[in-house]
Amino acid sequence: MVLRGQGRIVSNAEAIPAAVHLGARSLGEEARETVTLRPRTEEGFTLERVETRGPGLRLAAPARQEGASYYIDLAQKVLKQGDQTTWLRLHVRFDSGRRGRVDVPVRYYGLQELVHSGIAP
Repeated sequence: MVLRGQGRIVSNAEAIPAAVHLGARSLGEEARETVTLRPRTEEGFTLERVETRGPGLRLAAPARQEGASYYIDLAQKVLKQGDQTTWLRLHVRFDSGRRGRVDVPVRYYGLQELVHSGIAP
């Protein structure tokens, strides 16, 4: 008998939300969100480094730790029109000495600002 299965290997650290969806935003607008990084198991970890990858994405404040979780405040400036994705990359070191990484996509849809003519419809 052969049993076949499918699965996915996940890190012992999980980001909540796993993906940030900022929705439709006007060009030039800045949106903010907080990502929580917490353990999935009893094994603890240390957040060693936070990277922002992509235009307009930055940390709004230094990451802060509360208990076993970390809170990462990010800010995304809308720089391009259409569907856009930037990345928050979180580097961790587990208590066992293993290192890991959690990548969080940050998505938005950039809109050109509407210019009002001042003429009533």
